[in-house]
Amino acid sequence: MTRHGEQSGVLVGNDALNMMINVYMDGFTTGASSALASYTQAEDAMADTLVDLLTDGIREDPLAIETIRREIAERFAGIDTGPKSFSLPPANRTGEQP
Repeated sequence: MTRHGEQSGVLVGNDALNMMINVYMDGFTTGASSALASYTQAEDAMADTLVDLLTDGIREDPLAIETIRREIAERFAGIDTGPKSFSLPPANRTGEQP
């Protein structure tokens, strides 16, 4: 239970889906940058710059974002495996091990 005015830390609806899109895009950015650097022998800074341009384009394209949103929703709906749900433990903000 939270006191009046405090955030519960629970994301629902569009907030949760937007957070999942951000997580997806973070992973995509990291993977694409790593792959580009590995396969083209590009310097890390150059790979990062090129991938940032790519991901900026994806983030600015409503159709691309809607496609990612649909894929995430379908994954949780479990089209092939049945519905999925999960919960995450609270973030450890002190850096201490639980």
